[in-house]
Order: sequence, then structure tokens, then C-alpha cells
Amino acid sequence: MAFRSSSLLAGAGTNGAAVPVPTGATNLDIAVVGLYIEDTITITPPLGFTLKADLRTSATLRGGLVVYWKRLTGADSGTYSFTWTGTPWRGANCGLWSGRTTSGDPFDGTVGTAESTVGVTTLNVSTSPAGSNGDAVGFWTSFNGGTSFTPPTNYTERADNSDVMCLDSRDAVTSGSTGSISATATITDFMKAFLGVLAVAGASAVKNPSTVSQYAGFY
Repeated sequence: MAFRSSSLLAGAGTNGAAVPVPTGATNLDIAVVGLYIEDTITITPPLGFTLKADLRTSATLRGGLVVYWKRLTGADSGTYSFTWTGTPWRGANCGLWSGRTTSGDPFDGTVGTAESTVGVTTLNVSTSPAGSNGDAVGFWTSFNGGTSFTPPTNYTERADNSDVMCLDSRDAVTSGSTGSISATATITDFMKAFLGVLAVAGASAVKNPSTVSQYAGFY
């Protein structure tokens, strides 16, 4: 099994993000949340979530992307509530995957990230899973609200939060480099991107002490 379902949270300026739990959530599913936020403030995630990437190092106030994951221990429902102090603009996408590795970090190898420092409509990102048949998970953000996104070739758009971001994925990718992957926005502005591959159950995801890899975003 692979992708199960997704949800989105529309953009707003508030002191938290109550991200809807996607439908069908069950034990051992992997939830991955991409959080768009226009600030560098400290984020407190819900119980069980682990930080995977924090892209708020360039053009900070032009929007940041923070990615978390959780391995479910039951049938989650309701919302995943991320909190902070202040009321920055924020939005979020969440995806659920079933049949993924049941212990440890579910991402196979080092994830890919990118941050643009100028206005763009596309932003390339890549990763290199060691194993086959994992599921690629990608988030792209744009500071310009009102844009929509076209998914990368062979990827499926799972959620398009036209305020700020999208979630795209591809089932059963091969091992080795993914090459350059990019969703395309309809409006030019600062972008951030994340790409990781969730290992299948029974596989040993290759770990790297540095779980986040920064790829230059000068496009």
C-alpha cells in the first residue's frame, strides 16, 4: 500500500495551525506535515511529531517551509495542532502513507531541500533513496498568495493550498537519484521546496546523521 489521503489548512494569520487529520488514519501510518510560516519563531508541534526540515534561512519573511513527520500509534482524528507565539501568516498540507517502514526515521537517506532568493515559478529539488519502491513526498511553497501549482512529471498533486503551498507525491520510485524535481507555480515569487522518500515496510531506510540537506536555491 502507499498514499492514503491528504488534507490542507488554508492560509491565515493566527497563533497556531490546526491541521486536519487526513481520512482513514490508522496505526503505523506515516503522517507528513508541511507547514508554511512567515516567521522564525519557535514552533511547538503536537505530541509524536519529529522535525525533518526547517527552511527559514533565506528570505525569511517571504515565507518558510517546516516539515514534520509522525508514525501513528492509533486511528488519529480531529486536528494536529501546531502552536507558537504571535500571529504570522501560515498554511499547511498533511499527507498519510500506509505500508511504510515500521521503526525509526521513515525517510530513506538524506532528504532534499531548496530555497530561492529571488522570485521564481519553479524550484528544483532532488534526493537519492537507497531502496526501491519507496514513496516520494514533495512540498513546494510560494510567498505569492493566489498561485496554483502544476505537479512535477509523473507526480500526483495531493493538495493544492492556493494561498501558499502544495503537496505532491509519487508511488514506488526507483533507487538512486530522483534527478531534479519541481512543481510549477502560476505566479512568480520566493519559493521553498522539500523532497523525501518514505521507505516501504520491511526495508531499512538508510539514515544520515545530518537528516537535512540544503541544496542551493539560486534559480
